[in-house]
Amino acid sequence: MDIRVSAPAFREALSKVYRVVSARPVTPALGGVLVDSSGDRVRLSATDLEVGITSTLEGEIVEKGRIVLPGKVLYNIVRTLKGEVRLVAEGEKAYLSSGRSRFELSGFSPEDFPFFPIVEAPFAVELPGEALKEALLRTYFAVSRDETRPVLTGVLFAFLGDSFELVATDGHRLSRNVLPLAGVEKTVKYILPQKAITELLRLLGKEVVRFTPQDGSVLFQIGTTVLFSTLVEGEYPNYQDVIPREFVSKASVSRGEFLEALERMTLVTSGVPVVEVSFGSGVLGLRCGGDLGVAEEEVEGSIEGTHLKVAFNARYLLEALRVMKDERIEIGLSGELAPARLSGTSQGFEYVLMPVRLQGV
Repeated sequence: MDIRVSAPAFREALSKVYRVVSARPVTPALGGVLVDSSGDRVRLSATDLEVGITSTLEGEIVEKGRIVLPGKVLYNIVRTLKGEVRLVAEGEKAYLSSGRSRFELSGFSPEDFPFFPIVEAPFAVELPGEALKEALLRTYFAVSRDETRPVLTGVLFAFLGDSFELVATDGHRLSRNVLPLAGVEKTVKYILPQKAITELLRLLGKEVVRFTPQDGSVLFQIGTTVLFSTLVEGEYPNYQDVIPREFVSKASVSRGEFLEALERMTLVTSGVPVVEVSFGSGVLGLRCGGDLGVAEEEVEGSIEGTHLKVAFNARYLLEALRVMKDERIEIGLSGELAPARLSGTSQGFEYVLMPVRLQGV
C-alpha cells in the first residue's frame, strides 16, 4: 500500500473512528484502525464489536492495500502533522512520513480485523441531522446505568408510522421526544446502546442521516461516515402507560428562573439533593435541607388546581431543565406520590419524574 493524503483530512477522519477502538481488545487487531485503500478512496474503520465507525477521505492512491495500525498511536501522530502525509505499508509494517518527520509502525493483518456486515435492509429512513441531535440530547441522559436491566441502558428508537419517537428511562424518570416522520408505514422499534448514542452525537450535524436497520444491528450514514451498532436485545417497557395525562395541579413558570433557583437550592447539600416544591397561590415554593444548611426560595408562576407539596431529586429536575430550550415550562402533578410531567411550549418533548416520599409522610 502506498497512499498520500492531506494531514487535516486524515486527522478529521481518524477523529471520527478512533474513539471506538477497543480499550481492552480481545484480539490485537481490535486495538487498531483499519486503513483500506483497496477502493477508489481511503477508508478508515474501527470497532469494538458493539459499535463500529468507518469514514472515507480523498487521497492519492499509488498502490492499493490494507493494514491495521494501532489506533491511539496513529491518531496521536497524525494530529501533530501538517501538509501531506505519505503512508506506505509492507506486510505488517507501515512507514509514515510528513515533511521531516518519519515513523515506522508495527501493524496487524487486515484479515484479523472484524468488520460489521451490511445486509439487505427491510427499509431505510432519512432523518434531519440537527433535529435528531437535539432530540437525542434531550433523551439519552435519562438512560439507566443498571446493567441488570439491559433494555433500560439503551435509547428506544420507535418508528410509528407518521412519527418517530426517542425514549429513555431509568425507572425513576423518563424522557420522550417525538419528531414528525413521513414515508414509514409500519411500526418498528429498536434499542440502541448508550455508547452508540454517544458516538452518534459526535457525528451529527446539519447533514441528513440515513438510518438503515440490519439483522440485529443498525447503520447510520452521515455524509462519508457510517456508524454501525449492535442492538440491545429485549422488549422495551410500555412507556405510554406511565405518562400522566390528567393533573390535579399545574404550574407554568420561567424555565430559566426555575433552573437558577434549583441550582442555588443544591448548594446546601453534599449528598443527593432533595427539593420540596410547594404549589401555592402564584408561586412555587422551593425548600432544600442538607448537611450544609437549608435553602428556601420562591419562583413566580401561574398555578392552577390543588395546592400540593411534593419532593423531587433535584438533579433529575436540573438535567431535564438544562436540555430544554423553552422560555416557559409546565409542571403537571397527578398526586403527591404520582408521576409528574414536565413539558415546554414547543411540541414533541415531555419528561416524567417520580416524586420522592417526604420524611414523616
